[in-house]
Amino acid sequence: MDGPRRVVQRIAARGIRGGRTGRGAGAGAEELRNEKESEFLRLTQGSMSLVEYERKFEQCSRFALYLIDTERRKINRFVGGLKSYIRKHVRVLGLMTYADLLHKAQILEKEDEIAINAKSKEKVHSPQQKKPWNKNFQGMNDNRNHG
Repeated sequence: MDGPRRVVQRIAARGIRGGRTGRGAGAGAEELRNEKESEFLRLTQGSMSLVEYERKFEQCSRFALYLIDTERRKINRFVGGLKSYIRKHVRVLGLMTYADLLHKAQILEKEDEIAINAKSKEKVHSPQQKKPWNKNFQGMNDNRNHG
């Protein structure tokens, strides 16, 4: 896998070969860094699994290391992008390390998957039994027959 420096070099070389006027390799590299930094700032888990989100977070964060220059800032940035049901649980835990955060978030994601699977199995195996409609039912407050 290419590191951020290699990606920047490839893009810069492409910009030079592409004959862009008024811009050198440095301009293309800077543009790429800005683009990757913006991607990192907008990054959320969305429909990604936790493993996919972590991988993307690590890749994009290389272009914005100043935003995660302490363990606490890295944790806060990562937690901010998590799915809400995971985020609310890990915030309560007050985790001290990024590794702890990843471990607990993986447990929460797995528990959620298990709960979803259990609910879907319940729906398949136990159909709701509805009571038949009683068309003679007049209600508790029906005074029609009470003169």
